[in-house]
Parts: sequence; structure tokens; C-alpha cells
Amino acid sequence: MPAQKTMRFKLRKIFSELEDSIEGTMLLSRKPVSFLGDIDVDTGEVVAGDSDVFGERIAGRIFAFPSGRGSTVGTYTILQLAKNGKAPEAIINRKTESIIVAGAVISNIPLFDSPEPDIFAVHNLKPGLYRARIVDEGEFAILEVETSGIDVRIMD
Repeated sequence: MPAQKTMRFKLRKIFSELEDSIEGTMLLSRKPVSFLGDIDVDTGEVVAGDSDVFGERIAGRIFAFPSGRGSTVGTYTILQLAKNGKAPEAIINRKTESIIVAGAVISNIPLFDSPEPDIFAVHNLKPGLYRARIVDEGEFAILEVETSGIDVRIMD
């Protein structure tokens, strides 16, 4: 069995009422997401044909994607996902836009951005599912991602 490797990222807290940590599965995408149209509100499934995580579900997962794209209705789509029990456990962006901030706040979804190093620029950390944990550190949070068996390098 290969040794467990963990990569750590410092996150800026945008909105979080975490008292300790979130642990579970992280869905990592390298493409921007529009909650209106890219995510099915009834199933929580990524339905955008051009998505690099097409067919995956965001419900109950840490959902990491670089930024939002699209409609102001995305705020209410995030709320509808939460009401349907299909919202992500937390959201991580490279840079969070106001539509996602508003949706996360009204839906009580922890929201983070500005990962250091940039998780979206880690070579060989491909779109897909990873074991992950977000730990509250007061002013900021730490994301720990299990990278066993992955040759991890930062892209230029």
C-alpha cells in the first residue's frame, strides 16, 4: 500500500460558521461553473456538456472550481439546491464572485477562496474526486487533500 501523501492549501474564509472541520470527498473542476444550467437542482448533478466533471454530483461534497460564470439567478439556484438537500458541503474558488457569495450565505454553505498554492494550477491534480478536509484556523482555513500516488507539481 503506498504511503499516504497530503497536500495543504491555505484558504481565505469568505463565509464560514465552521467550529472545527469539514471532512469528506472533494470534487475538483478546472472550469468555471454556472449554477443556473450547469447543475441540475433536483439531483445535484453536473449536467453541463462542456464540464470536466460532467455527471458527477456536488451534493454533500466539497466543490472546488475556479470561478462562477453567468446569471444572477445562480444565487437562487444555490438556495434551491440547499432546500432540495443537493447543495455542496462547502465551496472553494480561485476567486469568488458576488453571485456565489450571496448564494452561499443565504444557504449557509461554507465558502473559501484564494487557495495558496493555487489548487487549480497543481499539475497532475486532475479534475475528479479526492479525500479532503477543511480545518478552521481562525482568520483563515487549511485545506488538506490526499494525493497518494499522484506526482504533484505546480504548473507555471
